[in-house]
Amino acid sequence: MIFIIAFLIVLAILILLFSVRIFVNLELSDELKLNVWAFGVRIRILPKKEKKYKLSDYTPQKIAKREEKRKRLEAKKAAKKAEKQAKKKAKRAEQAKLTKEEKKALKKQKRESRPELTDTIGLATGIVKLFFSTFFSHLHIKTSRLHIKVGGPDAAQVALRWYGIYAACGALIALLDKHSNLHGRSRADIEIVPDYLSEKIEADLKLSFSMNLWGVLCVLFKVAFKAIAGWIKIQPEKKPAHKVGEVQVSKAPKTEKA
Repeated sequence: MIFIIAFLIVLAILILLFSVRIFVNLELSDELKLNVWAFGVRIRILPKKEKKYKLSDYTPQKIAKREEKRKRLEAKKAAKKAEKQAKKKAKRAEQAKLTKEEKKALKKQKRESRPELTDTIGLATGIVKLFFSTFFSHLHIKTSRLHIKVGGPDAAQVALRWYGIYAACGALIALLDKHSNLHGRSRADIEIVPDYLSEKIEADLKLSFSMNLWGVLCVLFKVAFKAIAGWIKIQPEKKPAHKVGEVQVSKAPKTEKA
């Protein structure tokens, strides 16, 4: 009985956790504002908070402590750089000892151990397609406000820009409506107008994006599984490797004596 109760409690917690939605609010008017809401906590991404300076942070003890920390980080970075350069130098010295035939054999061995370029490009394309299709199927988008004033140096340029932006926005909305969950389009305040008195394009928009934690995990799991399985699949068949010092010499066929 206790086991069943514990199982139900854990199951309820997991259901509650996976149903939590992550919200991203994007607002652009005078400046770009980007906020993320997760578990009821708001995280401001843009604009960045101005750093507050305290007089208590500039005591001699704290200044000396920060200077000591900076020197330790610089010494650690210099040690890593020196180690990396030493490895490169040792590798170059080792390769300098090889003959021309051995270098060719080593290059051929490395080339044969890599997957074909076409297979790698095909795998990368498949991963990108899967990511976008899975991501947008779980994504919820709400359009609250979309105001664009299109200006230009002359009336002809304004008309061309306005038509291009209007057509692009229409195609983008149709694409998002087909591949994602688009909400509030009928109630949204959408206005794209030409402005013949201005030479620049001004935008005033407010968009909200949301996805639950289960959707995020689905996207990550599917993409990771396809990437790992695909990478294993395109690996070339392993052939018996020859040592660097061994160079194959093809023997000429024996000729029969007359």
